[in-house]
Amino acid sequence: MPVDSMKYDPLDYYKNTLKDAFSANCEKFLNNVTNESKVDIGANEVTSNKIVAQNKKIEEQKDRLKDAKALRIFLIILSIIGIALIIVGALLIAQQTNQLVGIILIPVGIIVFIIPLVVIFTKVNKKIDALSGCLDAFNKELQGLLDEARVQLSPFFNSLKFDDFINICNMTTSMFKLDKELVPEKLLLLKGLYGYVDGFTEDESITDVMSGEIDTNPFIRCKIIDMKMIDKVYTGSRVVTWTETYRDSEGRTQTRQCSETLVARITRKAPEYTTEDYLIYGNEAAPDLKFIRGPSGIKVGCTDKDVDKFVKSEEKRLNKMNEKATKAGGTFQALGNTKFDALFGAYDRNNEVQFRLLFTPLAQQNMIELITKAQPYGDDWSFFKNKKINIVSSFHGQKYFEYDPRFVFSYYDFKNVVASLKAYFENLFASLYFELAPLLSIPLYQMTDAGKYDVKQNLRNVSDYEAESFVNHMDPKLFAHPSTKTTQILKINFKNSVSKSDVFEVTSHSFDEIPQVEQVSVMCRNGKSYIVDVPWFRYDPLSQVSSIAIKNNLNRDNSCVNSSNYISKNFIGFYMDNVYNDDNQEKEFDLADYLEKKFDNLN
Repeated sequence: MPVDSMKYDPLDYYKNTLKDAFSANCEKFLNNVTNESKVDIGANEVTSNKIVAQNKKIEEQKDRLKDAKALRIFLIILSIIGIALIIVGALLIAQQTNQLVGIILIPVGIIVFIIPLVVIFTKVNKKIDALSGCLDAFNKELQGLLDEARVQLSPFFNSLKFDDFINICNMTTSMFKLDKELVPEKLLLLKGLYGYVDGFTEDESITDVMSGEIDTNPFIRCKIIDMKMIDKVYTGSRVVTWTETYRDSEGRTQTRQCSETLVARITRKAPEYTTEDYLIYGNEAAPDLKFIRGPSGIKVGCTDKDVDKFVKSEEKRLNKMNEKATKAGGTFQALGNTKFDALFGAYDRNNEVQFRLLFTPLAQQNMIELITKAQPYGDDWSFFKNKKINIVSSFHGQKYFEYDPRFVFSYYDFKNVVASLKAYFENLFASLYFELAPLLSIPLYQMTDAGKYDVKQNLRNVSDYEAESFVNHMDPKLFAHPSTKTTQILKINFKNSVSKSDVFEVTSHSFDEIPQVEQVSVMCRNGKSYIVDVPWFRYDPLSQVSSIAIKNNLNRDNSCVNSSNYISKNFIGFYMDNVYNDDNQEKEFDLADYLEKKFDNLN
């Protein structure tokens, strides 16, 4: 299949070409980094083998130490038994019930008591001390080997950059292109040309962001943390006992003790924090069309029979909607391809002409394959179209989103490092591709070029989305209210630009968690009511305002090793301390000079 036609069949293109091409480029990239870093693979292999052998020695030593401690416990139990024998013997003699047995038990008890203690203090404790000392020496030796391995691998780690994944993607395919950062122009383009309205609320904060384009049409991918107030159920319990009178089988009055565990439940509001993932894409095709579709419920591994059963059940719904639209003068009209209509499920579409223009027979077939046959995620995505703005959200995007290779920095085996990084790259690519796939499945989108938009307003140095993402990777303690007991939602507000840096106000939204007890009356089966205490937490909202400055530093070394927290692309920034906040009130305060000195210290 020629490349130009392959891009209009995104699932087959991924399975037959793109997946292997990306894997090959990953391998090529890792080989290049290996060669350029001059990491000594042979020396690391020797060290790794020593570490494996050392770990085995440590485990064996732990087993020996465990056995020695178990023996000591056994001997202690024997000594306790000896004490028990002495006490029993003494009681038998004192009570003159069985003096002979008592006379025998006392010396036996003394022997059973003394001999284990002698063995413990003369042999077992010394053995345990020796084994513990040896284990400490083994662990110290292991740490030395791990340090040696990390020194051996450090040239490789130092060669990893934050834009590695972007470069591999852009090398692999021209179907889409990734940016090194979301520039303010692209965000303004989505808003000005495509009518994108930032819908993130005060309870949502962007934690990671990437951007790019599909055939000149822009997209932004955001990962957010979201707070919702949910109904949380709290429980309390109390055991009630009472004496009950009854007659036995012979008619005699008897009493018995009864008990019941009373349980009380109350429901109160509490914050819940979750992560979500959105891909926002602008395209002028079908500019008036609106619809929402969610996952169909078709799971990975479903058979054709399962799919047919689902489609058949949806046919009844489609027929009823057709009848209703006809009687009421509505616009809905089911497609001839019932399978696509049922699986895609965009029943709330507002424009049948543009819907059919967008979802041609080829687009319909692509969507059917994507929903029923796509690996590894299947139909875990939602698709929302609002005129020129398209939003795709998936469950898998919450797990695989931003490139952060630092998880391998604790590894000691070079082969494991390379294999893990390769698998990680491939998972990231699959996650991104299958969020783009619903858009790539529509040929009209790929055939529609982006329009022109003149960004007339003064541009900032850093886009709001990148700034909010940056803030979420700083130390959260900087922004937290002193009484905060929960996760924070951080929201930024642009204040002003000074030279090449931007100043943002950061508002932290969180809650204080205050213990409460509510008394609930619960009926017992004895016919009485009892008060049951139910502990719960009241969540009082808190907010705190701070300031930060961020600069786009193109000359920054963006090695992964040089950042302690944020995969920060070209950005550097800092928390603006109280000196700024206080002095800023004075007219003679020179903000530009303050920022310049601060940023110089960061470089």
